[in-house]
Amino acid sequence: MTSAAPVNSEAQPAGYAFFDVDETIVVEKTMFTILHVLGERFKDLDASGLIEQLHQLRSLGRERAEVNRHFYKGLAGLPRNEVAAAARSYICDRIAEDGYRRFFIRNTIAQLEALRHKGVEPVFVSGSACDFLEALAEHLEVKHVLATKLFLSESGHYTGEIAGRCMIGHGKKEAVTEFLAARAMDPALCFGIGDHPSDADFISLLGSGAMLTGNAESERLARQHNWTLIDNDWPAKEVA
Repeated sequence: MTSAAPVNSEAQPAGYAFFDVDETIVVEKTMFTILHVLGERFKDLDASGLIEQLHQLRSLGRERAEVNRHFYKGLAGLPRNEVAAAARSYICDRIAEDGYRRFFIRNTIAQLEALRHKGVEPVFVSGSACDFLEALAEHLEVKHVLATKLFLSESGHYTGEIAGRCMIGHGKKEAVTEFLAARAMDPALCFGIGDHPSDADFISLLGSGAMLTGNAESERLARQHNWTLIDNDWPAKEVA
């Protein structure tokens, strides 16, 4: 998976389709579900306490980017290899459970596959961590992941700081712009799909856009920009 260097040895696709991940590709926020897994694995990580802090920041009106950074500060001191392994195990389990405990949003996956059939290559764009999304990208055969990268100490532990841009709102827009420029791809040939109003920043760069239904402001933006509305088949009747 890559997010920066141009791929000169491969044929240029017909375009790129940039997909938000949490609550667009999958029904959950992977940052938080994986955080709970990590809280069970690492005794020094107070997952519930961290989530409460994030709720407090939101209640105070803090920007989503600030809340996102605070989330990753909570991972300081955790060993990357063990975190990545735990995240991979969790995602693989959720993929296996999808038939009876919903994980994927069906209509988004159908859109991804329809675009791929037309020669349009999918790309993940997410505020979740690269280390959280590897297994999901592999399962869906998504080669490019524009997600949150984290600084590591010399010993391979997270420092709690984001390496580079915060992948929320404008950060996603910058990442998509940089990705397309590195590949000399015309944005007019590309697609953007999201669920949250903040996703409009990167979708507006592209020739075609779509929003999932279920968020009134997202739906308003879709109508305003003449983007497609994808019926969000979640929450469906999940079998426990």
